[in-house]
Amino acid sequence: MVTLDQVRALEARIDKALAAIDRLTSENSALRDTVARETARAADLEKTIEEYRRDQARIEQGILHALERLNAFEDAILDPGPAPRSPAEKPVHAAAQSATPPAAPKAAAPQAAHRPEPSSSGKEAADPAPGAEGAELEIF
Repeated sequence: MVTLDQVRALEARIDKALAAIDRLTSENSALRDTVARETARAADLEKTIEEYRRDQARIEQGILHALERLNAFEDAILDPGPAPRSPAEKPVHAAAQSATPPAAPKAAAPQAAHRPEPSSSGKEAADPAPGAEGAELEIF
């Protein structure tokens, strides 16, 4: 036969089980919310990564294009040959000359014409040509 103490023990176990079920249900709900937030965040991060990759590709193409233009400009300065082939090349060449003076002849001419006289310390003779850094920065 079932005693009153056994019924009370059973009720206590049932209350414990219901409390555990409620706790686990709320924990499950909180974890599902966290998963949903993190999934959305991961999707946003993937979009951001894709944007950075596209931007990186555009930057690389821009740098390559600038280097090609710089090489063409340098070739035109170092190899003064016939006039430009098309009218479109001439304004770019003229605009580039007025905006930034050619780096190679400028650095070579002042060194040959204006060599500093040797000083007692010899420090000035070891310094790079004045404006060499500036000419390099003006290109970009």
